Order: sequence, then structure tokens, then C-alpha cells
Amino acid sequence: MISCAVHGKMTVLLNPFLPKSEISDIRTSPVRYFLMRHLDTCIVIAYLNGNKAIAEKLKSHLPDIAINSLVLGELLYGARASARSSENPERLKKFVNIVDIADYDEKSADAYSKIRLSLRQTGRPIGETDMLIASVAIADNAILVTDNTKQFENIENLMLENWLRE
Repeated sequence: MISCAVHGKMTVLLNPFLPKSEISDIRTSPVRYFLMRHLDTCIVIAYLNGNKAIAEKLKSHLPDIAINSLVLGELLYGARASARSSENPERLKKFVNIVDIADYDEKSADAYSKIRLSLRQTGRPIGETDMLIASVAIADNAILVTDNTKQFENIENLMLENWLRE
């Protein structure tokens, strides 16, 4: 028998031999049977602007989709600062209700320190926010879905997909 657990908006299939009580954090559990996909800001904006290909990909990967809290901050700022500031925050809220939010935590901080040091040592620095976004994806063992793959390609252990170029 396969059991399920619900974490936020995610349903997770669990190893049938592992009692639910032994799993303290579903997101980091080694018994997860899928890879989460963390959407970067540009992908969410494409979805919110009506990109049908992104909408289909999103639908096909739910419930394994998340945005991290840093991306959410960028999106909230953009919605409030936009010319359509009366409608964009509501559209964003509807989107946020269908995905999980991955928070920056201690594992993310550890990944961030390694990313920043590695990029500094190789002379390939990138923006601070991008390093933070990548660190959350690495800490969550997730694929980062972005249109800015060049920006992230020098980060070790970061899995990338580009739904806008497929």
C-alpha cells in the first residue's frame, strides 16, 4: 500500500514501509518520488502574461511546483509598481494559491555561502538575489525553471530548465 502525505499544497507519495510519524519535513524527505521545480520570476511573469506553453507546463507539473519567498518578493514588488497595480496583486495572489512557497532557511544559507564563495573564486559573480534564489533551489534539491540559464549556469549542483525555449 502506498501512503500519501500533504505538505502545503503538495501531495507526496511516501515509501510504504516508512511510517508518516518518522518524516519530520516532507520537502527534504529522501522518500520523495519527484523533483520539485522552483519557478524563477521571469517564468511566473510569462505565465501571468498569458503564455500558453508555460501554462501547460505548469499544469503538467503540479503539484510539484514552488516559488521561493525571494521570487515572491520580486513578484509582489513588480505587481505593486506596475501600471496595472490595481489588478496585478490579485492575479498574483491567485497564482500563489496553486503553488508551494519554499522559504529561505538554514540549508539555503549554507548553499548560498558555497555558491558565493565558488563564484567569487572563479571570477564569475552574479547578482545577490540570483544567488539567493539558486541557494533555495539547491537546498530543496529542486530544478530551477528560468529563462536566465546563462546567469545560473556556473552554479554547481543547480539543475536548470528553460520552459520558454523548449
